[in-house]
Amino acid sequence: MTAERLVELAPLAALGALDGEDRSSFERELLTSPALAAELAAFEELVGRLARETAPVPPPPAVRRRVLEAAGPRPGARGAESSALARALGCRVQSNLYVADGTDPGFGKHADSMDVLAMQIEGRKRWLLFDPEATDRVIADITLTAGRALYVPARTPHLVTPLGERSMHASMSAVRPKLADYLSWSAGSAGEVDLADGDGLRRALEQMACADAIARFLDQFPQDSLEA
Repeated sequence: MTAERLVELAPLAALGALDGEDRSSFERELLTSPALAAELAAFEELVGRLARETAPVPPPPAVRRRVLEAAGPRPGARGAESSALARALGCRVQSNLYVADGTDPGFGKHADSMDVLAMQIEGRKRWLLFDPEATDRVIADITLTAGRALYVPARTPHLVTPLGERSMHASMSAVRPKLADYLSWSAGSAGEVDLADGDGLRRALEQMACADAIARFLDQFPQDSLEA
């Protein structure tokens, strides 16, 4: 695979969307290519920034109403479970609720960059898990029914399909603070600094490295994350 092709794959790798031979070739080259690693890190930072800074798009009123009616009083319970899981894991937990009433797999086959705990609330969904090293090989075929849960390790490709009935599941993802997250957060809080202004740049870097700034960043996460 050419160097140009590997660079073209970096955005997909940052999104966790590579599979098959493309993923194998990319990961092999990543072990020995600092330039490719830097390219991937740049796209991963961009993906993280987009997730944090892009304004959410409100759903159409009819869709929002259907989801809330289907969820009933459950979201509060899910929030409590997310908080308990966050304390147990020592990290922030992101929760999403998925409602379906057909057979469309929705997201298609994909891999998440975070560990995921899926909890089936109503109906059934079929989960196909694939080998991360050989993404055409199925390693698990599981039908989740109400009350059951499934753990999906980070970067494990999976395909989720509802089975023609109303189905709802909650997805809880473990979000652990990384250096790239802190650098992005602290750079935004430091404001814009002219790189030609040596003194200003030095002060900004000192501010980013100070213990108080790091503590303010970690305050967004459960206390257990300080020891994780």
